[in-house]
Amino acid sequence: MTQTRGVLAHLGSCFTAPYRVLGAAAGTFSDDGAVVRSYETARVFGELALATRERLGEGSEPLEVLLEVLDGAVEGDPTGRLALYCVAVVVGPRLLVSLRDARDVVDDDARGLIDHASDLVVAEIIAIRELASAREDPDAGPGPGAVRALNVALEGAGFAESFGVGG
Repeated sequence: MTQTRGVLAHLGSCFTAPYRVLGAAAGTFSDDGAVVRSYETARVFGELALATRERLGEGSEPLEVLLEVLDGAVEGDPTGRLALYCVAVVVGPRLLVSLRDARDVVDDDARGLIDHASDLVVAEIIAIRELASAREDPDAGPGPGAVRALNVALEGAGFAESFGVGG
C-alpha cells in the first residue's frame, strides 16, 4: 500500500496542475471554443485530483514543472489554443505513459482509478483534437516553435516520455 500511496500522490500532483491552471485561465481566453473546452478539461482533471485526494485522505501539490509549462502555454497565447494543445500533445501522452506504468505497480484496488484516469485523459485529447479540427482556420493554432519549447522544458526536467510514477 505504501508504494500505491506514493504513486497516487504523484499522479494527483499531475492532475492538480492542469486543473488549477486551466480552471483559472479559461475565462481569460479570447477564443470561445477554447474557453469552454478549457473549463471542461479543468473539470475532468479536477475530478481526477479529487479522486486521488479521497483515496489518500489529503490533496497533492501540483507538479511544479507541469505548472510552469502550462502557465507558459497560457501566457504564450491569449486565445487559449496553445494551452489546450499543450494538454493534448505535450502533457496528455506523457500522462498516459505514467498511468500505464502506474497500473503495473499499484495495488489491485487502485487500478480502477488508473483505468478511469486513462479513459478521461484519452477523451480530453480527442475532444481537444475535435475542437482544433472544427476551426475555420486550422492553421491559426500554435506554431511548432511554441510547442517545441514546452516539450523542451519537460525534457529538461527529466520528463521526456512520462511524468514517472513517483512512489
